[in-house]
Amino acid sequence: MLLATAAVAAFYLNRAGNPLPAAAPASVDDPGTPYVADVEGWYQITPQERAVTTRFDLGLSALPGSLPMQIGAWRGSTLPPSPDIAEWFDNPQVAIERQYVDDSGDVMWLAIFGSAGSKSYHLFEHTPQTCYPGTGWNILRQDVDRIPIGDGAIYAQRGLAVKDGQRLLVLYWYMWDNFERDAERGVLSFRLTAPILTDEAHTLQAMKAGFLSQIFTHVLDWRRF
Repeated sequence: MLLATAAVAAFYLNRAGNPLPAAAPASVDDPGTPYVADVEGWYQITPQERAVTTRFDLGLSALPGSLPMQIGAWRGSTLPPSPDIAEWFDNPQVAIERQYVDDSGDVMWLAIFGSAGSKSYHLFEHTPQTCYPGTGWNILRQDVDRIPIGDGAIYAQRGLAVKDGQRLLVLYWYMWDNFERDAERGVLSFRLTAPILTDEAHTLQAMKAGFLSQIFTHVLDWRRF
């Protein structure tokens, strides 16, 4: 299976065009490091692929220390590690599990997992869509959603899950620090989950405009094809 998926990845990588453009000049507070974001992994490059800049160094070697506990108005704390992460993701090189809250009482759970080489394939095998039902959550809806960033947007898989009267919204996607999406340089699985405490629209707005806009800054004028 690994050889087959590697062959599919190689097919897409060989179609790559120009390298990532340089990030636009930015201030000290906004260094604008560019990354590639997409809703699928090695197996498929989608029309939703975008190049986005972030205020933080999200390289595998820099995390978790490069991502602060205080992000804008959001205060973070480290969550106990999920016991299944080591098994599901084969002891990933990066495993961040945090809770962020703001003064209004909104809560976000941020999970970032990252690996390089053959271990990175596990990041695409275990997603909220495949794993939540195993823990009793029923996925009511799964689609692709737009996340406005500056004058552009990136995209994420969005799920709505319910269990015992509780409802969760989850956004997840993948990020690379290189245009080629090179497995040897690694990939991040980026997940943001929030309980719906009031209504779904408010929670989604808090996730997008409230939290993610504090991490990402610009969507670059670039397309692969």
